[in-house]
Amino acid sequence: MAVAVRNSPESTTKSAGVGLSAASALGALYVLVAIVILGTVVPTLWNSGVAGVVRDHLGAFVNVALLTVVELFSLGVLWALGLAIVGGQQRPGLRAGVFTATVFALAIATIVSAIGWTSASATSDLVATVLGAILVVGAFWFFANPRFAERMQTLESQGWFTAAGFKPAQGKRVRRATLLGLLILAGCGVWTLMNHRTLDVVARDWQLRVPFVGQTVTLLPDVKFTLPLLVAAVSFWLSYRIVHMPTFAEFLIATEAELNKVAWPGRRSLLQDTAVVLVTVVLMTVFLFGVDIAWGRILSSPFVGVLRFDSSKKPAGENQQVQELDW
Repeated sequence: MAVAVRNSPESTTKSAGVGLSAASALGALYVLVAIVILGTVVPTLWNSGVAGVVRDHLGAFVNVALLTVVELFSLGVLWALGLAIVGGQQRPGLRAGVFTATVFALAIATIVSAIGWTSASATSDLVATVLGAILVVGAFWFFANPRFAERMQTLESQGWFTAAGFKPAQGKRVRRATLLGLLILAGCGVWTLMNHRTLDVVARDWQLRVPFVGQTVTLLPDVKFTLPLLVAAVSFWLSYRIVHMPTFAEFLIATEAELNKVAWPGRRSLLQDTAVVLVTVVLMTVFLFGVDIAWGRILSSPFVGVLRFDSSKKPAGENQQVQELDW
């Protein structure tokens, strides 16, 4: 006799978490390979192939511009290929999981490479490898946690990894003004970064050294130019997502609703109210000036004698100036 067995919620959550962890790791591996292709493979092929010809005949600027176009085209191809691999239906939390796994991998690689760069010795490579293994175990523990899927779904539900807006038809003017203010702040930061030449003291390329091999992998070429562009792109995306966060978006929508209730005066009313304010300010200034003069005269009169002035004394500055001239 066949018996239907229903999976418990705990086993379902655990299997979903394990599946999401594996999918996130594979997605992060694809992202890292794409970064290596864009940062190392494409520039190497370009420099060894057509860079010299383009630089000699068209100039260095055209060479950089064409390389940028090739990089953007390669990025589009890799992006489309990644979407094709994932498929039309993406499981909840996959984008957040891939992003988190990529950040973990880059952080671990940067730390290990930084320790390996201190000296080209076997000891430093061994220390970097041991530390990297410890960090990998910690990352594995984080991704193997049964609550990993729930955390990634919660992070993804906040809208950081989608272009869809939260109630896009409401609060448009206040959202646009807030977005413009955030972009101005980000633009000032990028301008300061470039104007102060902060990136002139760093290495030309962001490279990672592989321990025991001695080879380097370029993740970000021409940091002086690509990093400000990357910061600008990330700032634009964060600004766009901030104004579409559910909590903050509700606040902006309510703010615009309150502003719509304000009764703005017309031209004639504005001129009349401005004239009344200016006349009132002038009259109050004249009144207070007259009262101050009158009370000063009354209180300094011989009959009252509350305010007394000794005209024989000179200010300390004048005495000091006379002494300096006498000297």
